[in-house]
Amino acid sequence: MRRILIIEDDAIIARVYGSKYSSAGFETSVAADGEVGLEMLKTFKPDLVHLDLGVPKVNGAEIIKRIRSQPETKTLPIIILTNTYQNRLVKTAMEAGATECVSKATCTPKMMMEVVEKYRARMGETPAAPLALIATPHPDPQAGPPEASEASEAASTPPLSEAPAGSAFSETRETQRQASFQAEIQAGFAKRAPEMLATLRDRIEPLLRAETEAARIPELSEMHRIIRLFSGHAGIAGLKELAQMSSALEALLRELLERPKELTDSSLRTIVDACDFLGLLFKRSVDSAPESTEPAVVLVVDDDILCRRAACLALARINVATISVDDPQVALRLLAENRFSLILLDVEMPGLNGFDLCRELRTLPANQTTPVVFVTSLDGFQSRETALASGGNDLIAKPFLPMELAVKALSLLRESQISTQASA
Repeated sequence: MRRILIIEDDAIIARVYGSKYSSAGFETSVAADGEVGLEMLKTFKPDLVHLDLGVPKVNGAEIIKRIRSQPETKTLPIIILTNTYQNRLVKTAMEAGATECVSKATCTPKMMMEVVEKYRARMGETPAAPLALIATPHPDPQAGPPEASEASEAASTPPLSEAPAGSAFSETRETQRQASFQAEIQAGFAKRAPEMLATLRDRIEPLLRAETEAARIPELSEMHRIIRLFSGHAGIAGLKELAQMSSALEALLRELLERPKELTDSSLRTIVDACDFLGLLFKRSVDSAPESTEPAVVLVVDDDILCRRAACLALARINVATISVDDPQVALRLLAENRFSLILLDVEMPGLNGFDLCRELRTLPANQTTPVVFVTSLDGFQSRETALASGGNDLIAKPFLPMELAVKALSLLRESQISTQASA
């Protein structure tokens, strides 16, 4: 039997993946931090490593470097799961020698199993035929008993020894079990999520009250810890919109932890709004509302070429198409002829300032309700009041963190799509 070492500090996620790998015939073991993971490499001798880059004590990139530094593990397949909005982290891990990177926000256990199957040949095995039974996970003495939902799946499903592997009957039953397994994961997440969201919201008030950089760091760290768990659970549950939004917020909080001086009134508003919006997205997932599929196109209007490029690069992180122009009059013609999903406006532009442009575009049928965000060096209460009075939805201060703009844009885009679906 081939072995997979799971280096993952979230016990629930580790058990879910352990169950999935066990059902495919792998022996698995779990390490809850980087130090334990490196020690288990020597004793467990895995044929593949499943690594969450955010594990404590030894960071993911350092784990990969140490694995690659040993002759016996130099070619060991290492599949990393991470928040792919954290570009530098992913790049560092790949340069260190990771074999493949998988997004935690979009990868379900079934999809992860498909990735692992590609490496069976390197482990000296041929890809396995679909199994008829989902087994219980390999026990981890530090993780405690498995979730009731995980144990019930294996206990309630009888083996299908009478069905030949690969038969139509076997494949149908396997498909049903896969769906049942995923439904159980979603049900478990639905029970845990409200408490996680409530705990996240409880940290907002202390963060807003903190007046010094030193006082803000512990609050940001705790919020980052909570949202990291939340985004990982939403990902394995297959709730892509919720996982994407929470992953973006996780990336923003990590950037602010690394650069606490960038925590401005603008970024604080973005964090608060994103936390509130996560509650709405979770309710939609519980109500089985359809996820948004409409492609988004954002218009960026700014006479500063560097600011336009920065905005477009930030939006590229969330896979949003952009059209950028430097002339507000050109923008007005585009707005008269095209419906946009979101509009980003500078304020101080020649010929027509951003506030006046916003007032004009609100008279155009195609974009009367399109969300508008002012991205400007003007900040403060008066500027926000003027922005709202002119028909804008929000204001972000320059210079901005790319993930702040990405989180704000993602929130407004999804909120607008939800509103459109509700009114349809």
